[in-house]
Amino acid sequence: MPLRRGVILAGGRGTRLGALTSDCPKPMLTVGDRPFLDHLITHLARQGLTEVLLLAGWQGARMRAAYDGRRVAEATVSVVVEPEAMGTGGALRFAADRLAPPFALVNGDTLFDVDVQALAASPGDWAAAMALRHLDDTSRSGCVTLEDGRVTGFRERGDGGPGRVNGGVYVVRPGLLDAIPGPCSLERDIFPGQAAAGRLAGQVFAGLFIDIGVPADLARAQTIVPAFMGDNG
Repeated sequence: MPLRRGVILAGGRGTRLGALTSDCPKPMLTVGDRPFLDHLITHLARQGLTEVLLLAGWQGARMRAAYDGRRVAEATVSVVVEPEAMGTGGALRFAADRLAPPFALVNGDTLFDVDVQALAASPGDWAAAMALRHLDDTSRSGCVTLEDGRVTGFRERGDGGPGRVNGGVYVVRPGLLDAIPGPCSLERDIFPGQAAAGRLAGQVFAGLFIDIGVPADLARAQTIVPAFMGDNG
């Protein structure tokens, strides 16, 4: 069955953007002529997703007022606001009763042109499938090792150089939610164990990849993202 549900991690504070996020959630910053979140939701809807859940934190009431119950493109949007900062894993655990795996899971500050239906079709028995991107400079992201369609490990940020990085787009099955004990980081606390157990699939994608988490990249996104999305973005 095609994937129909998507979840966006949208709770981060965005401190690297300084005053820009002092009273605005990072995913709601304007890119082109609309909030960055609108681009993300539209991109998921174009791939056949019809339900999108936003996991909000910082300025969550503002995000709920702007999006809960809205329809963006062909997707109906709902919002869950965590009561305190719980990390990317904790946000999923907090919203577990609203989640129905399998679903696509994406970071709210990154647009990565991934075919989530193809990612969901990764072969084998896995708890999560991770979209990877080749970068010439991995100093901001660290590296991911991949063997025969399985993520086998992670290397912390170092002196850069080329490699594969976690692109912040996943497909989640029920087994991953069962592995989350409470507040934690998916990237630091959950994925390494899943990789060690052979339960983390991976695919490399070569499409557009942009993270708006620092001012220079937010500035680049102002032209790159609207051009990618087209006039009807």
